[in-house]
Amino acid sequence: MVDKLPVPLFIVGSGRSGTTLAASLINRFPRVHVAKETGFISRAIGLLEAVGSDRPIDELVRLTNAWLSAESWSNRASENGFVRFRQEAGLGSNAAAFVRYVWQLDSLRASSDLDVIGDNTPAYVWAIPKLESIFGDARYIHMVRDPRDVVASMMDMRFGGETAVTAALDWQANIGAWLAAERIVPAARRMELRYEDLCRNPGAELARVARFLGQEGTSAETALASQPSDADEFGAARARPHHRRLKTPLTAARIGAYRSRLTESEIAAIESITQPMMAAYGYESNDWHLSPHMEDRRLYFAASYGRDALSRAFKRLRGK
Repeated sequence: MVDKLPVPLFIVGSGRSGTTLAASLINRFPRVHVAKETGFISRAIGLLEAVGSDRPIDELVRLTNAWLSAESWSNRASENGFVRFRQEAGLGSNAAAFVRYVWQLDSLRASSDLDVIGDNTPAYVWAIPKLESIFGDARYIHMVRDPRDVVASMMDMRFGGETAVTAALDWQANIGAWLAAERIVPAARRMELRYEDLCRNPGAELARVARFLGQEGTSAETALASQPSDADEFGAARARPHHRRLKTPLTAARIGAYRSRLTESEIAAIESITQPMMAAYGYESNDWHLSPHMEDRRLYFAASYGRDALSRAFKRLRGK
């Protein structure tokens, strides 16, 4: 039986904001484990809430394993494995126990050797009210990145917005979901981490994260200096094309790539949509733009979503 359960942690935010980067760095703390993305929790709330009832969990296990396979997890969940995990940890049968069981599948360290455990699924920023009902003591790290760099990165991916406008709208919506969560989660259990600050001053920012997670005895500089192995929990993630920069050092050179990757009209479109949120997070617009929301340009948004849908369809046809 585990004397004290690790504190749950969720690293959330807009896609391409650095959630996986943050998780891979935090995983270098000796008593913290952040699992790879899970994705199933928000899609299986009903099944999770039924854990512990007379309803079998086979459907939940199937859905969970589909996501673990998609995210390159080495291990898979099973009904018998969940029972063994609960018995060893002295846990009842409920949603929180099942999620903890899944996280532990990804960890090379035993639960008794951890103070914090969680995952870095960015989209869970939309599920925080339900996460709070499952874990009343969870902590959250919200990753924020300049929307222009997010969009420039997102448009090369197989997921997310396919146009500058739709990707900018996605970024703004994710920020809005976090701002709503701030009204639910006490300040002591949440923090924000700007991608740019992490790149410019990784030691100080990682030390701030260590304090937030109760890891004051952990040296941020030592964690930064340690070289991850491809055999660790994020080895498979680093091998994926959209995570290739996990292997590169943290420097200011990672910031502002949008200037060479986006056109002037794309940058203006992003700024016109996101500039109030940009100002709130300390990102300067190149110019002040009249928001398309103020002009009620519904056809503009509809056309952007139409191009987005067509681009997605062509990518699927090409097998991307």
